[in-house]
Amino acid sequence: LDGSVLSRIPVSDNWDDRYFPHDKFQGLPEGGYTKLFERMLESKRITVRLNTNYFDMLKDVEAARRLRWARGIPSAKVFFTGPID
Repeated sequence: LDGSVLSRIPVSDNWDDRYFPHDKFQGLPEGGYTKLFERMLESKRITVRLNTNYFDMLKDVEAARRLRWARGIPSAKVFFTGPID
């Protein structure tokens, strides 16, 4: 790894296994991160599309944005989490 990356990784010389030992509050979500994301994605305000080509749905997304804008509704966000190449 490049030195600029390594310089951001905390190094510990004791058995304290906390990632940020000087932070006042630390913890993990009850039930773990999987449960946290499962609960968030159950929201009716979030649509999850699997095995979907982003470019195939781009026209639908843009049309929905224009419709929402015309109605004075804030635009929806699209988060692409697939491979970048």
